[in-house]
Amino acid sequence: MVRNYLWGFAGSAAILSLYFAILILSNSLNHAMEELKVIGGWIALLVLGFGIQSGLFAFIRGMIKKRAGAKATASMAAAGGVSTTAMVACCMHHVTDILPILGASAAAIFFVQYQTPLLAIGVSSNLIGINLMLRIIQKNGLYRPDRGILRHIVRYDMDKVMVLNVLAGISLFIVIFLGTLKKL
Repeated sequence: MVRNYLWGFAGSAAILSLYFAILILSNSLNHAMEELKVIGGWIALLVLGFGIQSGLFAFIRGMIKKRAGAKATASMAAAGGVSTTAMVACCMHHVTDILPILGASAAAIFFVQYQTPLLAIGVSSNLIGINLMLRIIQKNGLYRPDRGILRHIVRYDMDKVMVLNVLAGISLFIVIFLGTLKKL
């Protein structure tokens, strides 16, 4: 179990390191710190979500290896793909840091103007990725029904939770996008 937490911590540390590396290399340490002050709440949610996904991924992989069951392998691969997509979505707005260097100023302006809605997509994608992994755990019985935090979480219908996550993500995006349009 400790191994799964270490994977989660390592995932969080890696994504946060990537965030700072991109900002520092493209600008400066001061810029990275200023950016963190402005969007630190979003970054914290993204880092936490990615860490949870990393820990859940390690848990699923470990349980599948223990059981040597092939039936969950395809589901795990799908969840890994969603996790990768969530990571790409959460980091997409950092493309703005290197686009001007590449001569793509118009794209950089777009990403800067719509940074907050893109961050909302990243957070929503993280929640969906976490939900998918919990669904894999639930459907394949990869938890101990007599102990642990997962037994409390997987008692909910993860398919219904997914619908709520998707609706909440769409609603969040619309609200933030409309707010961004008003500011322009």
